[in-house]
Amino acid sequence: MNIASEIIEVLENYLAAKKDYPMAVNEGKHFSSLSQHIPKQFNSWINKFSKFNNLYQISFSHGKGNWAEIPWVVCANTNITDTA
Repeated sequence: MNIASEIIEVLENYLAAKKDYPMAVNEGKHFSSLSQHIPKQFNSWINKFSKFNNLYQISFSHGKGNWAEIPWVVCANTNITDTA
Protein backbone atom coordinates (compact mmCIF):
# COMPACT_ATOMS: atom_id res chain seq x y z
CA MET A 1 0.00 0.00 0.00
CA ASN A 2 1.12 3.56 -0.54
CA ILE A 3 1.01 6.23 2.16
CA ALA A 4 -2.37 7.58 1.00
CA SER A 5 -3.89 4.10 1.22
CA GLU A 6 -2.45 3.62 4.71
CA ILE A 7 -3.92 6.91 5.91
CA ILE A 8 -7.30 6.00 4.41
CA GLU A 9 -7.07 2.62 6.20
CA VAL A 10 -6.70 4.45 9.52
CA LEU A 11 -9.48 6.93 8.79
CA GLU A 12 -11.95 4.31 7.58
CA ASN A 13 -11.45 1.96 10.53
CA TYR A 14 -10.65 4.17 13.51
CA LEU A 15 -14.22 4.96 14.58
CA ALA A 16 -15.20 1.30 14.34
CA ALA A 17 -12.26 0.35 16.58
CA LYS A 18 -13.30 3.01 19.12
CA LYS A 19 -16.81 1.53 19.10
CA ASP A 20 -15.67 -2.12 19.31
CA TYR A 21 -13.17 -1.61 22.13
CA PRO A 22 -14.08 0.56 25.15
CA MET A 23 -10.40 1.32 25.87
CA ALA A 24 -7.62 2.08 23.38
CA VAL A 25 -6.01 -1.24 22.48
CA ASN A 26 -3.38 -2.23 19.97
CA GLU A 27 -5.93 -3.99 17.80
CA GLY A 28 -8.26 -3.15 14.97
CA LYS A 29 -7.86 -2.75 11.23
CA HIS A 30 -6.33 0.72 11.62
CA PHE A 31 -3.52 -0.28 13.99
CA SER A 32 -0.91 -1.82 11.68
CA SER A 33 -1.12 1.16 9.33
CA LEU A 34 -0.81 3.63 12.22
CA SER A 35 1.88 1.79 14.16
CA GLN A 36 4.03 0.27 11.42
CA HIS A 37 3.40 1.26 7.82
CA ILE A 38 3.02 5.05 8.11
CA PRO A 39 6.01 5.52 10.48
CA LYS A 40 8.11 3.25 8.22
CA GLN A 41 7.28 5.47 5.23
CA PHE A 42 8.18 8.61 7.21
CA ASN A 43 11.54 7.04 8.12
CA SER A 44 12.12 6.15 4.49
CA TRP A 45 11.52 9.76 3.43
CA ILE A 46 13.82 11.08 6.15
CA ASN A 47 16.59 8.71 5.12
CA LYS A 48 16.15 9.64 1.47
CA PHE A 49 15.87 13.42 1.78
CA SER A 50 17.79 14.41 4.92
CA LYS A 51 21.50 14.38 5.71
CA PHE A 52 20.53 14.49 9.40
CA ASN A 53 18.25 11.46 9.63
CA ASN A 54 19.43 10.63 13.15
CA LEU A 55 17.89 13.89 14.39
CA TYR A 56 14.31 12.79 13.78
CA GLN A 57 11.98 10.67 15.86
CA ILE A 58 8.72 9.23 14.56
CA SER A 59 5.92 8.75 17.11
CA PHE A 60 2.26 7.79 16.80
CA SER A 61 -0.75 7.30 19.03
CA HIS A 62 -4.39 6.38 18.98
CA GLY A 63 -4.63 6.86 22.70
CA LYS A 64 -3.23 5.31 25.85
CA GLY A 65 -6.05 4.01 28.00
CA ASN A 66 -8.65 6.34 26.52
CA TRP A 67 -9.00 6.78 22.80
CA ALA A 68 -7.51 9.90 21.25
CA GLU A 69 -10.04 12.13 19.53
CA ILE A 70 -7.80 12.02 16.44
CA PRO A 71 -5.11 9.38 15.77
CA TRP A 72 -1.77 11.02 14.99
CA VAL A 73 1.74 10.49 13.64
CA VAL A 74 4.48 13.06 14.22
CA CYS A 75 7.98 13.52 12.88
CA ALA A 76 9.91 15.53 15.48
CA ASN A 77 13.37 17.06 15.29
CA THR A 78 15.08 15.91 18.49
CA ASN A 79 17.21 19.09 18.61
CA ILE A 80 13.99 21.01 19.18
CA THR A 81 11.94 18.63 21.29
CA ASP A 82 12.33 15.24 22.94
CA THR A 83 8.61 14.68 23.49
CA ALA A 84 5.89 13.96 20.98
